[in-house]
This record gives sequence, C-alpha cells and structure tokens, in this order.
Amino acid sequence: MKKALTIICVIFIIQKTQAQVGIGFHPVSKSVSFKSSMNRRWFAEAKANFEIANALLYSFRPTINYRMMNRETVKFYTGMGLNFELNTKSFVMPFGMEVFPFDRLKNLSLNLESGLNFLVIPGYTRMNIVGDFGVTYYFEKKEKKS
Repeated sequence: MKKALTIICVIFIIQKTQAQVGIGFHPVSKSVSFKSSMNRRWFAEAKANFEIANALLYSFRPTINYRMMNRETVKFYTGMGLNFELNTKSFVMPFGMEVFPFDRLKNLSLNLESGLNFLVIPGYTRMNIVGDFGVTYYFEKKEKKS
C-alpha cells in the first residue's frame, strides 16, 4: 500500500510541476532513479536502492551530471555525487550513456552506466568500479497556454 501511495504521489507531483523529469528502474542495483531533465546539459539524478524483503532504504545517491554529448537519440554524461549507504558514505563519479532507440516511444531511454565509488573512512580507503543498466521514461513537459 505504501509503494502504491508513493508512486501516485510522485506522478501527481510531476504532473503539477509541469517538468520533463524521468523515472527509471535499474534491475542490477535494484534501484529507482529520478532525473531532472531529458534535454538540458546539466541535470540532477537521485537513485534510491531498497531492500525488497523488508522495504528498507539501503542507499540513496544524489548526483549532479553534465551531458558531454546531447543528441536526440544518444546522450553521454559524467558527474559527481555522494552515496549514502546504511553505515557508510562514499563519493561517486558516474559515467554513462542513454540511448533512445524507439521512434514511437521517444521518451523512453535505455541506460548504461559505470563509475568510480570512493569510500574513505579514517584509516581505510577503497575504490570500486560499479556498473548498472536500466530503463528511464521521461514525462512530457506541458506547454503553457497563452
């Protein structure tokens, strides 16, 4: 019930703000993502990873990204952000691409992302290379009527 209510609230907010935001699903990391824009060079993204067994928020990752290539059918981006996990915090640098392969579904993208994850704890430092893929749907921006 909580999940359905959350989804309804997110869709309602998107419709009211009249923004072209994207909602994505990433099956490898079991996360949901929210992107602030489909076509702007700079965009924000937030990923939330839930442990499905008990609906516990496992990690939250806000990032600011820059699209180096911003074409209609393919977009390459890089960025930086933080990853808040249950007991740790780390710095992330994602590198990714979005491909829009469908003519009839121009707002649906396939995502492939890799990146560096730096965990720094006093006395311990670790760097991981992480990867993910997913699907994002961008909601249409409503045109204001004059």
